[in-house]
Amino acid sequence: MKQISLLKKSRFTAYFIILIVAFLTMINTSSVYADGGVGYKGIYINNKGVKTWYNVHDVLSWGFNECDSIYKFKKDGATNPAPSFDGVNFGVFNQTDVLEIAGFAVVGWTDNTDFVAGKLQYKVWKEGNSEPTTWNELGIGNYDYPCNGAHQVVCSSGNDRLVGVNNQSINIKPTEAGTYNFKVKALGRMNYCNGSFNPNDGPEYNATFTVVAPDYYRSVGNVTWSSPSNWEQSTDGGSTYGPATSAPSSGAHQVVVQSADTLTINSAATTPSSANFIINGTLNLASGGSVTTAPIYGVSSTLQYSGLASLPSTEWPMNVQSGAGYPNNVIISGNSTVTVNLNNISGATAVTEALYMGGDLTVENGSTFRLNIGLGISSDLYGSKAFFVAGDIYNNGILDMNAGSHLAFSCNDYINTGQTTLASNAKGGDLYITGNFTNNGSTTSVEMNGRAFILEGNANQTIGGTAPFSVGTGSTPFELKGWLIVAKTGGVVTLTHDIFVDGEGTDNGNTNSGGGAITVNGNNSSTPTILDLSGLNVKVSDTNLKSTIVCQNNGFIRTNPETTISVLGVYNSDDAISNIAFDQTTPGTTNKVGTLILNRTGSDAVLNNSNDFIVTSRLQILQGKLNSSADIRLDSLAVGTLSSTDGSTAALQVKDLIFTKATAGLMNSAQFYKNGRSLTITGKVRTLVHFEKTAAWNFVSFPYAATVTKMDGTTAVIGDDYSLGWYDPAARATNISGWKSSTDVPMTSMKGYIINKKTPLEDLYFDSSVQGGDEMFNSTRTLNLTYETAEHDVNAGWNFVSHPLSANGTPTLSGGVFAYGYNASQDAYKLYYYQYNPGYTYGSGAIKPFDAIFVKTPDADSVNVSYALSSPQGMLRRAAAVTNSPEEIIQLNLVVNNVAYETLLRVNANATTDADKLYDAPYNTPWKDTTPRIYTLIKGKMYALNSFPANSTIPVGIKVPTAGDFSFTWDNQATAYNAILTDKLTGTTVDMAANSSYDFNTTDAGDLNTRFEINVNAKVPSKVELEKNNSDYKISVSEGKILIDELNEPSYISVVDVTGKIVESRKINLGHAEFTIGQSGVYLLQISNNSGVQQLKVFVK
Repeated sequence: MKQISLLKKSRFTAYFIILIVAFLTMINTSSVYADGGVGYKGIYINNKGVKTWYNVHDVLSWGFNECDSIYKFKKDGATNPAPSFDGVNFGVFNQTDVLEIAGFAVVGWTDNTDFVAGKLQYKVWKEGNSEPTTWNELGIGNYDYPCNGAHQVVCSSGNDRLVGVNNQSINIKPTEAGTYNFKVKALGRMNYCNGSFNPNDGPEYNATFTVVAPDYYRSVGNVTWSSPSNWEQSTDGGSTYGPATSAPSSGAHQVVVQSADTLTINSAATTPSSANFIINGTLNLASGGSVTTAPIYGVSSTLQYSGLASLPSTEWPMNVQSGAGYPNNVIISGNSTVTVNLNNISGATAVTEALYMGGDLTVENGSTFRLNIGLGISSDLYGSKAFFVAGDIYNNGILDMNAGSHLAFSCNDYINTGQTTLASNAKGGDLYITGNFTNNGSTTSVEMNGRAFILEGNANQTIGGTAPFSVGTGSTPFELKGWLIVAKTGGVVTLTHDIFVDGEGTDNGNTNSGGGAITVNGNNSSTPTILDLSGLNVKVSDTNLKSTIVCQNNGFIRTNPETTISVLGVYNSDDAISNIAFDQTTPGTTNKVGTLILNRTGSDAVLNNSNDFIVTSRLQILQGKLNSSADIRLDSLAVGTLSSTDGSTAALQVKDLIFTKATAGLMNSAQFYKNGRSLTITGKVRTLVHFEKTAAWNFVSFPYAATVTKMDGTTAVIGDDYSLGWYDPAARATNISGWKSSTDVPMTSMKGYIINKKTPLEDLYFDSSVQGGDEMFNSTRTLNLTYETAEHDVNAGWNFVSHPLSANGTPTLSGGVFAYGYNASQDAYKLYYYQYNPGYTYGSGAIKPFDAIFVKTPDADSVNVSYALSSPQGMLRRAAAVTNSPEEIIQLNLVVNNVAYETLLRVNANATTDADKLYDAPYNTPWKDTTPRIYTLIKGKMYALNSFPANSTIPVGIKVPTAGDFSFTWDNQATAYNAILTDKLTGTTVDMAANSSYDFNTTDAGDLNTRFEINVNAKVPSKVELEKNNSDYKISVSEGKILIDELNEPSYISVVDVTGKIVESRKINLGHAEFTIGQSGVYLLQISNNSGVQQLKVFVK
């Protein structure tokens, strides 16, 4: 007969396969075994998960060699005989153990027209009960009518044999405890449809098994695996519990650790199945402790390691994010070390969240949690979040990463009071945070090792704590040696400490620094992502590193007037994405920054800016280019600077460069120092004037023709929105008011104006068409002055003009030229009488951009205005020292309501006690009649500066708004003169050298022009002193004389007084010279020869 193969479906289609194997041993064409067409039979038993074939009918003469290694159920004469079913005791079973019939098979012989069928009869009953009279059946094919629907599958073993198999699984284990009988009988039949062979049925075989009541354990306190103490036990399926009589063992059906209880295991424990090993409290694996199954952890449970451990492990396996083995909270305690080893794994799914926990990780003091993750993995998986903490990390001990770790870890909040160390790799080994980072350790307790903090999610987050941010050994405090990356889909990340983020890799920046040391990436979310740097000093990158700052995809930084940002580094290709973008949530508030410093070297080093921002203190570009496609506004106290250092690449490109001027107080104005560098303005220069109130006149002027625009962009209308006035020198020359109404539209460049803002109160823009090459950005500029003659000199030569530069400037005033700046906070004028005025500073009394100033000149002339810088550049200082010594000045102040109003008295040998056009400056009357006044009087006229020779008496006048108590104060500088203040009403005299103030009372308000005077008398010289001698000559003082020795070449020696007048000058050939000075004062000794000029101050008292 030939071998045939036919596969059909039976009524057990969804659950099992019927396999029929035919085996034919040919002696001749008509001979067969006498047993007919049905051979031996087998039953497949699943005993607690272990499946085994048992023989239930053995036909000794059937010499079948199994054709499939699965179906080995012949008892005798087989290569691998199966055990007999008869007499087997299958063991003891608890409630959850498995005992099943897993299959039944029949061996037969037939040709392709015949069929095999069979059935297994079985019954199960408890000892002591009567045997059931009926059988349960498991059939193969159609036993009663095998010609109709019998099932056959053929496999070959050299001859044709058929094996019929039913793989149905049938649970035969009762739930009631007891010993059970298990009886089977195997039947078989062949049919070739034209007749039937005799059936070949097996005998009845008997087996037994026992079902026991399971042991349930639950904790009622802290427990161990080796003691019954604090365990309760149940033997009725968990219905009732009582005190345990034994500790849990391998036979325990269920173990439950209840909430608030701890199970400590310090040996190898054989634990129940995962479904019945339930931890609602704490599982503590001490030294030597282990389990054989992964527990089900409750939502408030804890997995504790108090001994050495390596993860993943049975109790905490890999790639489990739910169900058995998924811990909630984890604690590392007892000075133990737990190491996570996730190396040589591949595939994004396997790597991402490879070790997962649902709650908080706590590393206690003295313990270590070490991440050895990412060795040998594919580089495209670097940075994957392999260790994932769904809750918070509390590190009170050591949490560190192996130096070679390329994978990352993630958590919600990270609270550090111990030591945290990230991996020192060129890529990977980062920390992802969706919550807050809090460092309550020390400045050395978080070591970044050139890796990144990456903040994710859309919630608001904070980076702070009681300790500043991390530093490395010997590094600068507050240094984050790595990257700070904010990669969110909305929300605000707030920093609470000053920070230095260097973006430095592991090789000191030689190759693997770069990118955004601070990166704010909003991932194009509709909700902006914001890094809040308000109130902080922030340094980005370092001089030898390539990293920069990157704000992108709706990511911004939020700053305030107390924020300082310094962007350093060297140029590289990452500068193409270098971008700083300011938060526009509340324009005018969230986009204000105190100081922004750019110092990136290289000809192509660029920091881009894509939205408007306001600088309140300093914009300082030392190296590199700030390229802004938006507007930059300098607030009224802000200073912008392009470096003046030779070779600097400092440059600025901006849309609109906006200056701010305040009309209140000291009328401060923004400043910009171009210093000859590249300034490109693609829009225009604008000045935003901030008005304190309506219906008040304010001094303004512009070094460009200005059109006036409202804040909403519409044109401001003169007469409706504001009024203008100008000053007519010709009118003043005729002794009438010079103020006139103006209709100038636009306002004239360099012309002084007064402006009155009408209702409503709002700021105005004064716009220009000025570009970066305009003269206003020069370091020096000339004002041309006119001179109007007048009957009285006090009315002649007045000009009302603009400060012409973009920065505070020093006017070079010659003798007889006086400048007056207006102080709106006091309604008083500040007098400058030449560039070396000791009272002049670049501070509150400075002549500022967009100031309108009065200049009085004795003739038609011009005034040069220039600025100077100091270090740091853009910070302002006094004018340079002069070759002649300071003058003797008495600044006399009238103090009313804690406000000082000043007048100046100057001792000048060339002046007279009458009005001197070149030396005396007229007093400018305040705008308000109620403003207090102080001045000196020359023939009844008021002066702000009164110059006179020694031995003079000077009347002092004041005006007070009310009767009351007032004070005079003065700087005790006039050491060369006996200055006496006399109160003629009370008869009081005050030695001004010995005192610094005088209090008085007046019962009258208004002008007091006859009560006070100052007598200034020259002292008789009694002492001559020298300042420290740094010259090349021997200079000494003896008996009131100046002695000069060691003159080794012809020299001109001069003694010059404070006015610049030469008191004595002689040519000395060699050797020795003597000079006698007959009047007290401060003098300058000047020695000139071929070796140069040397000077020394001389004090005569």
